[in-house]
Amino acid sequence: MIITNYRANYTTIYVGVTEKMIKKLNSMIGKVGKTQSEVLRGMLDSYFKGIEKTGLPFEPYRKTVPGHLRILPRTINKAQDAKIRDIASKTGRALSDLIREAVDRF
Repeated sequence: MIITNYRANYTTIYVGVTEKMIKKLNSMIGKVGKTQSEVLRGMLDSYFKGIEKTGLPFEPYRKTVPGHLRILPRTINKAQDAKIRDIASKTGRALSDLIREAVDRF
């Protein structure tokens, strides 16, 4: 019998999101009956598919951060974590900025 560790495939990230984004996540939760982490993982997958079609988001690094961010710990799978960190490295943008963009684009 093979026992796999469910948590071994996931990692926790801490992301700063606006109240508007939290409302968007919560709205999706009501529609699909999933957790915020599951909804965020779906949004990230959609974001990555968009990048595959249009290329990396090359924008100047923005030092401005939206006001009144709430820091939320959310669980994403390790493949998504590696992909978002790779995009951050290639574009010079912060992880939270990319994740906020993924939520905005969804």
